Amino acid sequence: MSDPVLIGLTGGIASGKSTVAQWIAATGIPTINADELGHRLLRTEHPGFAEVVAAFGNGILDETGEIDRKRLGTLVFSDPEALERLNAVSHPWIGRMANEAAEIAAETRQDRLVFLEAALLLEANWAALCTEVWVVQASLATVMGRLTSQRGLTAEDAQQRLDSQWPPERRQPFADVLIGNESTLDEMKHRVDQELAKLLNRHSPDRD
Repeated sequence: MSDPVLIGLTGGIASGKSTVAQWIAATGIPTINADELGHRLLRTEHPGFAEVVAAFGNGILDETGEIDRKRLGTLVFSDPEALERLNAVSHPWIGRMANEAAEIAAETRQDRLVFLEAALLLEANWAALCTEVWVVQASLATVMGRLTSQRGLTAEDAQQRLDSQWPPERRQPFADVLIGNESTLDEMKHRVDQELAKLLNRHSPDRD
């Protein structure tokens, strides 16, 4: 069996990446969410759980012995060194989990296409697993507006989350497909549909 054709889908927080991922999944193409893999990593039954606790101590655990994600998030988003520690533990695990999930998901399709939705696709070097990289991009003003008005973050909290990711101009050179999110949802959906049609054509099993 051939390897999966893994397409990386990335973009900063509040860029519209998750909306694009939902549209893609609705077409029937399997879509893996790196955040969900990260949440699985933090559960007691996962072998990576002990590594995270060893890196941060029992202070990140709740009364049931599970990792308190909110407590961990507050810690790493306010301390760059702590974020680096978490990434050093979690990124290799998530990359392996994504690769395994892609191999399973690809078996459902003749063209072997699978998408990996990951905000940190480039930062974590998961793009090395991918055949193509799609980047969803919105302006800083648009993103800040969404984070503060739609997600209820303070400007300071929003900026901390933005500072933990690459800026758009650093992502852009890695994009095989760049999807702007400054227009209407209908216009962005049309653009995504166009790019999906091209992708399916490029990887059609019937293509010579």
